[in-house]
Amino acid sequence: MLRACCLIEDYIQRFEITTLKDETCSMDNPMKARTTFGLMLKDDVVDNTLVGGSAHRLLRAGDRIVRVEGRAFDLPDLHALMLGDDVPGSHVEISVAEPFTGRVREVCLQRMESGKLGLRRRMFELFTCRNSPLLFLLRLLTRILAVKHRASSRDDQVSLDEIQECLSIWSNLMAAEDARWGEVAESVKRFKRTMLDLVAQVKNELRRQEEVQKREQLHSMVSEGWFMRCETQATDMAGGRGAGKEETRTERAGACRQKKHV
Repeated sequence: MLRACCLIEDYIQRFEITTLKDETCSMDNPMKARTTFGLMLKDDVVDNTLVGGSAHRLLRAGDRIVRVEGRAFDLPDLHALMLGDDVPGSHVEISVAEPFTGRVREVCLQRMESGKLGLRRRMFELFTCRNSPLLFLLRLLTRILAVKHRASSRDDQVSLDEIQECLSIWSNLMAAEDARWGEVAESVKRFKRTMLDLVAQVKNELRRQEEVQKREQLHSMVSEGWFMRCETQATDMAGGRGAGKEETRTERAGACRQKKHV
């Protein structure tokens, strides 16, 4: 729990850093829906909202949902009415009653992709974990800003210059880290493009080899057909010559018998 944020409390309010209750009924369930509001409900009462969700800052713990799209509802139908067509980017209008005054106000919520809100929830957990290094850095930065504020109020120029140098070094380190990760990302993109080009070349080579193989098969089939026709013609010619010789021998034998008879 982050109790105070000193000079950066305008960006992170203490009521934003809360403990998530997993046992509550949550709209953030990617197994059942593609969209979410980062809204945790107990029946029709808001129990908590997730930082980064569309319901954050618009709804507060204790608000009770009384109408969805201008219509009253039964409790079992609340989740289905809230999710609606389950399309990311679409909107739903709800009427909520404040816990103490009972004043009803209209709120328009946007359906968010569950995956994106899951990443924001992970960052929230990293920053709020008791032993989180990110939380340590946040506290360190808060203390540095507080010391800078006190030094400025006392007109302590030496301390102010040292703190300003620390902040500059920190900013340069962060910029260098961003640049390094940018180079890594660009290297990955180049590697991806190279792999895609290589895959395309392999596909083209496979298509070329397939075409060559088809041409060779066609040429082989044509050649085999030509040889078969030649063999058939040779067989037919050989059969014709044999029949002619047989007829000649038969005629000669008949002529000899006629001579003997005479």
